[in-house]
Amino acid sequence: MRFELLLSATCLLAVACKDEPKTAAVPDAAASTPPTSSATPPTSASSHLAATPLPPPRATGCTFLAVAGDVKAGPENQLPKVTEPANDLMVTFGADAKLTVRDRASGRESTLLGAGSARLCVGGDTEHWLFGGTFTSSAFTGATPGSGDWIVVPGAIVRVNASTARVKVTGDKTEVAVISGSAAIFPVGASLADGGAPDAQGWWHVPSGSTWTFAEPPAHKADLVAKCDRQASLARDLGAQIAMADAGIGDLAPKHIAAREQARALCAEARFHALGDKALGPRADAADARWRVVVAPP
Repeated sequence: MRFELLLSATCLLAVACKDEPKTAAVPDAAASTPPTSSATPPTSASSHLAATPLPPPRATGCTFLAVAGDVKAGPENQLPKVTEPANDLMVTFGADAKLTVRDRASGRESTLLGAGSARLCVGGDTEHWLFGGTFTSSAFTGATPGSGDWIVVPGAIVRVNASTARVKVTGDKTEVAVISGSAAIFPVGASLADGGAPDAQGWWHVPSGSTWTFAEPPAHKADLVAKCDRQASLARDLGAQIAMADAGIGDLAPKHIAAREQARALCAEARFHALGDKALGPRADAADARWRVVVAPP
């Protein structure tokens, strides 16, 4: 019963249950075999782990829905085909290009326009790393909490769910325009000066009809990876505390949920910058896998 309560509390936020592993002692499929970071980018409470089986995760992954213009994907720079998997693929696209991917689980469709480059559907999730170009997302009837896109850009994470939004990256500058609905920005180095204030978890909410712009200061990859590493350890340790027999779930569960979401954001930005770094890339990947661990009571 205690484990069921733990899972129920954890699933209050989609980020906390979207990446659940098949067993509680190991990360989920995406995290346990993180994509290698050797690709070249385009321009201790944890001792209480128990191997308790968990329900199978939902079907994840993205496929190409439409491809037009000059688009090259993967290590061989081939033109992707419709219905092919798009998970973890590096793509480059020219000024006339347009490609759309669909999330298999939610049906959500996301489109990228040239010229630019991106890493699609990282870990089989609706998370995309936008190094350059324009990302567009439209509201859809199947939108549920947690079914939105996470767009990693220089200096921040942009989260869109039931909204029509455009994210454009040019060099170190990013423009976020919300046509309808809303979006949220989690700055990781970038300074936001468009008004308002962040919520308790550090997200700045961009209302409908607004356009926000920001630039990333010179990024220090080692610092970003260190922040990811610390937050990932905090998230996993909170999970281990919850699993202990005398833990106060009512107090710890909200902290665990918030810690996991912040770890996901910080590690996404760290991995974005560490891509291709043979020393920092594996370290960022390992930290990202760590926060995804779900701990079962002994």
